[in-house]
Amino acid sequence: MDSRVALIILNYNGLKNLGDVLMQSIESALRIDYKDLDVIVVDNGSTDNSVEVIEDRFGSDITLIRLEKNYGYAGGNEIGLRRYLNYKGVPDYVVIMNNDFIVKNEQFLRSIVKYLDARKDTAIAQGITLQADGKRIESAGVFLDVMLQRIGRCSNLKPGECPEKLSYTTFAIGALMVVKIKPVLEIRGCLFKREHFILWEETELALNMWSHGFKTIAVPEISGIHMGSVTVKKVAPLTWYAGKRNKYLVYRKTLSPYLRSRYLYLLIAFEIASFYLRIFQGERGRIASRGVVDGIMARELTRIKRGIYEPLLLAPKDWQAIHNLVLSASKNLAGKYGYLSRLVMLTVDDEKLRSSPRPFLVKV
Repeated sequence: MDSRVALIILNYNGLKNLGDVLMQSIESALRIDYKDLDVIVVDNGSTDNSVEVIEDRFGSDITLIRLEKNYGYAGGNEIGLRRYLNYKGVPDYVVIMNNDFIVKNEQFLRSIVKYLDARKDTAIAQGITLQADGKRIESAGVFLDVMLQRIGRCSNLKPGECPEKLSYTTFAIGALMVVKIKPVLEIRGCLFKREHFILWEETELALNMWSHGFKTIAVPEISGIHMGSVTVKKVAPLTWYAGKRNKYLVYRKTLSPYLRSRYLYLLIAFEIASFYLRIFQGERGRIASRGVVDGIMARELTRIKRGIYEPLLLAPKDWQAIHNLVLSASKNLAGKYGYLSRLVMLTVDDEKLRSSPRPFLVKV
């Protein structure tokens, strides 16, 4: 018997921002070849008539949950999930899917669930997500280094250039991710932390689950196309702030004292040194600086206990390579000259995890 799966599509003014892409996204979810699948559309307080159009077009084919206001990506998914759980109980898996994601492989869910069913210590997975043109890869999972610099695995490569191997990654992107929900709720009591509102939600989830020994994996199978978020671009000042604040909240609350003491001061020192540059960025610089201060100083509203392990993070093998971390200030420099440039096609398997002196801190 198939494991039960609930697929959540969060919508906020998708009709206005995305047009027919919103309808294509929902239709593609309904075409997924999986017997025990509920498709849930959670409307995050839209004001563009999205709810009426979705309800008229899809009717009883979906479960429509209306929220009274915009709770952000984190809050909308979390509250929508809670209302679904109250209605139908806890499924085996929850799929989080953006309303600008179009499924192109109707079999992908079967493959990912098969992998997750066979791995009791793996809680999160994604397939290969393609860019909007469908020709190159957006993500086959994402690695983070010890300064929380992102390395998109296989990013910008053609699908045939990405290793056809399973690989553990730091986190799965929220455009489409599959979560083994029961251990997540048992350990954390929630999927996403609502105060994050937007950005770093899926990262915090994966880092926290890694610390309890539950892994994230990338499955070498194309799942679909991510058209790119219009909604996020329309709230740029919020993303300038939340991107910085949530990064430091995640670093302080998710990483171990060992990692914080060894690397956090480098990151903070760089941010302080960068404050004067933000003077020339005008409003954006002021908002980002406020986010840094709040992320470093503010208390976390929801306390979630971390486990005994390090999250899967990449670290330079020796201190001579630490200067490469400074290059993370510039993605162009880091990608061209730094140690990050060697990691786009990295595969982390069980053997590499076992060789780590501090599970799961991987030296590269």
